[in-house]
Parts: sequence; structure tokens; C-alpha cells
Amino acid sequence: MSTGEELFELGEKISSWSERAAKDASVSIAAPALVFGGPVRELAADLHRNQGNPGDVIKAGAKWIQLAERQRAASEKLADRARTVTDEHWKGADAGAFGDASDEVADRLDRLAAEATRNGVRLVELGTSMAAYCSHMAASAREVQACFDAYLAALRDPGSAAGAPALRQDCERAAAAMSDSARHLAGRIEAKAADRSSEEAEGPPPVLSGARLPRMVRALASYTDRSDRPGFDAVVDLEEALEDDER
Repeated sequence: MSTGEELFELGEKISSWSERAAKDASVSIAAPALVFGGPVRELAADLHRNQGNPGDVIKAGAKWIQLAERQRAASEKLADRARTVTDEHWKGADAGAFGDASDEVADRLDRLAAEATRNGVRLVELGTSMAAYCSHMAASAREVQACFDAYLAALRDPGSAAGAPALRQDCERAAAAMSDSARHLAGRIEAKAADRSSEEAEGPPPVLSGARLPRMVRALASYTDRSDRPGFDAVVDLEEALEDDER
């Protein structure tokens, strides 16, 4: 399986997870946002404003990378065939013109492959960043739901009802912190996308075998197995990958 095919398969898994996570988060935060309002409602608004599917973005990047792989394969095949034409078989002006034309076509294929790779890597990086945001919001919604459940339990128990207002305040403070963190992460994603779009088209294409992208992809693959845990531990690997990318 090629790199592009592996990334597309990964994008399919992330796409399915993201759809479920977005729906679950929307359901989890609906009642707390209605009852608490304030920071909890703002967190819910952040969640609903950013519903992009990171898996779909990764799949789009994978398609570009698959295109690059096909272009490189065609260039290599053309070069192999051209090498079989030697002076023993054909020489003279026409043979020289054929060689020049073959080199030109191979060069165009290589340049197309470089641009396709560049587009693909940018989209995979953006999708990975979006997955970090999606996972963060899913974890935030679960935390708010847990706070809300504790608040309702306190109200139902005459012995602990007096502590319900404090639980509500704790939830609102936690939601405010989560909302700030989500906006910070969203800002980093927007800045990363802007940086990528302003890069010069010329220059060497991103290297898929380099250290950064595989680390991000490994982190992306791991969080789907961890996203059902309480708290924010499902986001750790992805956020570390983003930090490494920015250093």
C-alpha cells in the first residue's frame, strides 16, 4: 500500500470518528449550556461554529499525494523506456529531438508531482491540526457533562444541595478555561493555514519520509483509540506534534 493509500485509509477512520464525536459533543453540552449559560454557552457556540471534518481534509490531501505518486511513476517509466533507446538503435537529429522531448515530459511530470505532494502534505497537516481541535472539543464536552451531572446530583440530595452553587461555579470556570484553550488552538490552526498558503510555490516539495509528518500521522492514528477516555489525555499526542511542528 502506498503512502497516499495509507493516508486515505486513515482519513476514512478519522472522518467516521469525527462525525460521531461532533454529534456526541453536541448532545452532551446542550443541557449544560441551556442551564448554566455564560462560559458554558460560549463553549457550546465554539463547538457549533467549528464543525469541519478533519478526516475529509486528510482524505483530500491523500488524493493529492496519490496523484503525485502516479506522476512520479509515469516519469520513472518514461525515463526507463527512453534509456532503452541507444545509438545502437537510433541516432541522428531525430533521435536527439526524441531524447530532448522525453526529458521535457519527464521534467513536467516531476514538477507536477512536486506540486501535488506540496498540496497533499499541507492538507494532511491541516487535517491533523483540525483533529486536535475536534478531539479537544469532544473532551471538553465530556468534562462539562460530568460537571453538570454532579451539579444535578447535588441538587437532588438534600444533604449536598448547599454545595450545588459552588459546583456550578467550578463548571463555569472550567468551561471558560476550555473555551480559551479551544480558541488558542483554533488560532494556531488558522495561522498555520495562512503560513502554508503564503509560501512560495517554487522550492523543494515537502518530504514525506521526514520526521515531522510521520510523527503527526502516528499521533493522529493513536488518538482514535484513546478518545473515549475522560479528560484531555486523548489530545496530548496531537498537541505535542503541533508544538514540535512550530519549533
